[in-house]
Amino acid sequence: MATTRPRAGGSVRKVTSKNDPCPHGKGAKCDCRWRVQYVDGSGRQRERKFDTKAQADAHLTEVNKAKITTGSVPGHLTGDSPTVEQLCDKWFAHRADFTPGTVRNYRSKCRCHIVPFFGATTMVSKITNDQVEQFRDHLYAEEISPGEVITIISSVLKGMLEYAHEKGWVGRNPCIGVRFKPVPENEVYLPTRQNVLDMAEKIDPFYRLTIFLQALLGLRAGEVMGGSWDCIRDGYFRAYRQLDTAGELIPLKGKKEGEYRDIPIPPQMAEEFERHGHLYGREGWFFRSPRRPGYPIGRTAHTTAFNTARLMLGFHDGSFVPQCLRHYFCTNMVRVTQNIALVAVWAGHASVQTTYDNYFHYVDEDIRIGAAASALFLRPDFIEAAEAGKPVNDLVISPLREPGKKPRRRHLAGVAAGPL
Repeated sequence: MATTRPRAGGSVRKVTSKNDPCPHGKGAKCDCRWRVQYVDGSGRQRERKFDTKAQADAHLTEVNKAKITTGSVPGHLTGDSPTVEQLCDKWFAHRADFTPGTVRNYRSKCRCHIVPFFGATTMVSKITNDQVEQFRDHLYAEEISPGEVITIISSVLKGMLEYAHEKGWVGRNPCIGVRFKPVPENEVYLPTRQNVLDMAEKIDPFYRLTIFLQALLGLRAGEVMGGSWDCIRDGYFRAYRQLDTAGELIPLKGKKEGEYRDIPIPPQMAEEFERHGHLYGREGWFFRSPRRPGYPIGRTAHTTAFNTARLMLGFHDGSFVPQCLRHYFCTNMVRVTQNIALVAVWAGHASVQTTYDNYFHYVDEDIRIGAAASALFLRPDFIEAAEAGKPVNDLVISPLREPGKKPRRRHLAGVAAGPL
């Protein structure tokens, strides 16, 4: 049996007492509001009010178009949509792929910024593009950093409203088209060898190992605090978990439970493991919590110890942070190995493009090969070989090679020892 779609129809009238004529006269331009009435796909009568007749007519047109094409009227037209607070809960329940740390972070942004601005009981269908732009300006006025503003709106609010759009609670996502201030690119401070050694001497002896775990193995701060003696294998370090800012153990960034990465252990790192084990024991966590049995100490304690040592060395501007030690590792690894892909694996970058963008300028040989290759473009033998379909690779000779000789194999054992 064929399905009968509801027919178009409805009315647009001025809002007056008992449907009386407009007191300002027929056709008069006045401040009276306009009421749209229609029957939705389920047979229920609906109405909405607007400030102008043009808005009311446009709304009725959208309603009738939806009724004819889909047989129903979506929630963003009828006004049936969850509140902002309800949408937050529904979105987080829908995003089961979020890690606990992401949920805590995003919920905090909803609780502190999104819900207070739009109102907990505001219907999601009433959020407009202009309101989102007002929200953006409000965040800037509160001196929220440009990067954080982008995260709050583009990652959290836009994600929530995209889910609402999929459910029919809003029309076009009102976050689309919102523009932001550019995020200033702060150059990461690259420590010197002496900076690293001085930090190791100044920091609380209990945290001395953290300096070398980042400078010689390239671990992230959470991976450092989530490290334990079972991570040390035969000649390499296996990183397979991290401690998040809430004190919970979670998988590595960009990896699933059970995934890991292996990093070679240089002689200096082995010596630091021996030193730490001799002073604090060789079982369980490197940095055991005195308050939470079976857990490592929190990341805040490590940050405090690092900042104390940093200030003792005269770094008062905040440029020297734990991440700088990881930057030291990646920079020197690329300088020594000249292998972007290998460093990307050891550093745990989600994409080799990240390593390329940040460290390719240290790959001297590849730059020289590129210059040598471009020098061939106007050589007759290159043009003849290319037009004849013959290999042209042998015409590009690296300045590090002599014609006819194979390139020397680089031995990577112990290269991490190079920086110190």
